Amino acid sequence: MTMTVMRASASQRSRTKTEEGLRLNAYVDTVGIYTIGWGHASVNPTPARGVLNGSYYEGKACNGLLITTAEAERLFDLDIEEIERGASALITSEVSQSQFDGVIDFCFQYGLDRFRESTLLVKINFNPNSPAVLEQFMRWTRAGGEHQEYVWRRSARRCCIYNGTPIPQALWRKNGFPFAITADDKVD
Repeated sequence: MTMTVMRASASQRSRTKTEEGLRLNAYVDTVGIYTIGWGHASVNPTPARGVLNGSYYEGKACNGLLITTAEAERLFDLDIEEIERGASALITSEVSQSQFDGVIDFCFQYGLDRFRESTLLVKINFNPNSPAVLEQFMRWTRAGGEHQEYVWRRSARRCCIYNGTPIPQALWRKNGFPFAITADDKVD
């Protein structure tokens, strides 16, 4: 029997890129993991490997790594495809495209291993339309062991994605203003 692999929608791919932001220089994220491109942090079991900048890349961002936008695109595509395959294998109930997109957003942020071990997956497989699924999404509001407003907002946006409802502008803003961009956030 062949497993059907669902795909993230084009709008979800775009949202993920917006959430992650593009960084061509490797940096340490809020939980201490080297990250590059659009959130490529190698938190998944089989991270993308291949040639980057003319040398073989082992799948983990590291200090000093610099990539091109085209290489960031390639890593993003490989990461999303891995997540799509993994999530499709783990979800045993029938889900809508918006529900799958919400799962993809979760897995991109936290990785397939955490999704595999989560109560969220249990709730989705029991009844993907249950409010308990949204409650599980909202339990994931910490980074580095601390509650973080930006993580809470992403979880709330994820609930809208999962439900297929528009994301209120207020969830994209902090204290009524767009999130501030610092010098560390600028793309080189």
